[in-house]
Amino acid sequence: MDVEQLADNIIKNVGGTQNINGLIHCVTRLRFYLKDEARANTKAIEMLDGVISVISSGGQYQVVIGNQVEKVYDAIMNKYDISGEQTKNDGKIKSKAEKNWFNRFMALIVAIVSPAISAIAVAGILKGLMALLTSTNVLSEKSPTYLILYAIADAMFYFLPILVGISTAKHFHSNQIIGAGIGASLVYPTLVNAYNAKTAMNLFGIPVILANYTSSLFPAIFAVWLASVAEHYFKKHITPAAQIILVPLFSYLVGTIPTFLIAGPVLSYLSKILSVAVIGIYNFAPVLAGIILGAFWQVMVVFGLHYAFIPILMNNITTMH
Repeated sequence: MDVEQLADNIIKNVGGTQNINGLIHCVTRLRFYLKDEARANTKAIEMLDGVISVISSGGQYQVVIGNQVEKVYDAIMNKYDISGEQTKNDGKIKSKAEKNWFNRFMALIVAIVSPAISAIAVAGILKGLMALLTSTNVLSEKSPTYLILYAIADAMFYFLPILVGISTAKHFHSNQIIGAGIGASLVYPTLVNAYNAKTAMNLFGIPVILANYTSSLFPAIFAVWLASVAEHYFKKHITPAAQIILVPLFSYLVGTIPTFLIAGPVLSYLSKILSVAVIGIYNFAPVLAGIILGAFWQVMVVFGLHYAFIPILMNNITTMH
């Protein structure tokens, strides 16, 4: 399979770059956001060497390639200015099918969570190996080797809000360093220790309900989204000379303070409830849960609906690891 030739043929048959609002990829497929899917020559794409099938689902025009998808994606992005075709105002991809809230939410989750999946997978594999080594008495949980390996593996989970902060800021076209900073503030040791010690805290006299944001997913997404809204707003209303200082300052405060006061605790508790509910259903009838999920999983993958499970799976991994 000639990757460069395949990339050229796919772009040509989806209607050219002028018909593309955006492009992302997952493990096996290219996910196009097209302005007009009727302009795409689906039959011609399906006949290309290296293409398995073409699926239109969730506001996306999905070209299934398999394990070579990343190479094809890189070939396309290196040669074509796909990002330049997105909306100039806020970078949000817009299509007729994506106007409903569910499709937009799924696109948001895919864009934010996908970069972190490999990191979570690596951490999970390392923890599995450590569990094997300790259960076979090869390693002691009190040994220096174990402690170092545990830190390497657990860091991905513990500092997940920082990773999520970066990817969320990238998705909303805002300052990624500010996004990382917001994620870091959620797992700052002083606040984590205060939560563990059940210390009463307040902000300007307003009581703060502390929550454990380590390994959390949704509070960081919400906080960085707030910061991105503030950043885009203040860039329009602050003079260019003052933007370099005031825009990061205001966006950082807008992202963190409301999150610590209200949204963070609420989202954190909802996250735990969701995790407990899913595990509770599984514990009630694990065989039935496995049969139902297994029976429909391939169908959901074919239509791209399996991404609806990403927030649930990621939440369960991070809250119950």
